[in-house]
Amino acid sequence: VSDTSALGLPGSRTVVADIVNRVRSERATQRTLLNEMTYDVLTQYGLSETDKVWRLDHSSIGHVGAQCLAQALMDNVVVAELHFLDNQCGDIGTQALAEMLHRNTALKTLDLDRNNIGDIGARSLATGLKANATLRVLYLNVNKLQDEGAQAMAEALKGGSTLTTLHLGSNNIQDAGAQALAESLHTNSTLISLHLGTNNIEAAGVQALAEALERNSTLRTLSLERNPVGDVGVQALADALKGSSKLTELNFGSVQCGSTGAEALADALKHNTTLKELKIERNDIRSVGAQALADALKINRTLEQLELGDNNVRDSGALALAESLESNISITRLDLWGNGIGDAGAQALAKTLQGSATVESLLLWRNRIGDLGAQAFANTIEHNTTLKKLDLDYNRIGAVGAQALADAMTDNTSLKTLLINDNANERETMWTVESLAKSLHA
Repeated sequence: VSDTSALGLPGSRTVVADIVNRVRSERATQRTLLNEMTYDVLTQYGLSETDKVWRLDHSSIGHVGAQCLAQALMDNVVVAELHFLDNQCGDIGTQALAEMLHRNTALKTLDLDRNNIGDIGARSLATGLKANATLRVLYLNVNKLQDEGAQAMAEALKGGSTLTTLHLGSNNIQDAGAQALAESLHTNSTLISLHLGTNNIEAAGVQALAEALERNSTLRTLSLERNPVGDVGVQALADALKGSSKLTELNFGSVQCGSTGAEALADALKHNTTLKELKIERNDIRSVGAQALADALKINRTLEQLELGDNNVRDSGALALAESLESNISITRLDLWGNGIGDAGAQALAKTLQGSATVESLLLWRNRIGDLGAQAFANTIEHNTTLKKLDLDYNRIGAVGAQALADAMTDNTSLKTLLINDNANERETMWTVESLAKSLHA
């Protein structure tokens, strides 16, 4: 206001009142426009306010669409899941959704993967999470979060968030972010599953997480695949597994560990009684690491799934694991794809499976198994009543081995999936095996 009335002289109240009325009118117009846009969005994508699940993945509706959805969900008491993957809503759209969390009391799952969200958006979400009492699952994979964003999420976990599952994979979180998340686990009592794969977390960050696991009693799943953790970081977490950790699933795939890391995990398995799934694919544990894990399996009675694909364990590693399965009573799934295993390793595994009452799934694709190995598995199939899946894709099985497998399938009633694609066998014999599998277990 430029005249003297704004200084408290006569007429100033009228001027102020006019300004207030104009602002109110503009806001009302904006709300009306947003409501109309929200209606258009819901109509265009076939969404109803009475649906429990809203799916808008890959819809390219950007931050404006996110603002409309936030408006629609603000007081909605029905929608429990919003799937909003790959919509490029950015920090602006995320801020609107975060504001919605302050009032919404129904939403339990929010999927914001691939939305170009940075630390600003993460901070907004963290504020919303502190005020929200219903959200359980949050996906923020493949965004642009760095340590600051992870630190914001950590503050939310310390501040009363009800999250049970948090996905932060494929961002740019480093040790500082991991350390902040670890600190939050010291006091958090709701988070069950934490996914940090494909970031830049090194040994220091994992050491902090390992220390937190000694105190935390609720976390069950920890995914750290594709981080440059190294043997030192693996050793730290292995030590936690020997302690009071309650983890049931650990993913250490492609973390740049070798036989030293595998030996540390093996030692942990001799003491641990909670872990059910261990994934250490795409490392370089070799036969030495496989031997250590095999020795542990002779003692461990709780591990159910062991995934060792692409670790160069060769026949000697397969032989050691086969021997361990003779006494192990808990393993139901063993994954050994891409390990350079030939007929000798396959024959040892096949012989062990003849007497196994627990192994239900054996994955051996992309190895060097030929007819002799296939014939050994054929003999197993004739006698085994537990195995449900056998994957022999991308090996060197010829017509003789394929025919043996086909003949064995005629007497087996338990095997549900037999895969022998892309081998050296003749097309006619391949068709015979696949047809038998489909007809017997359709």
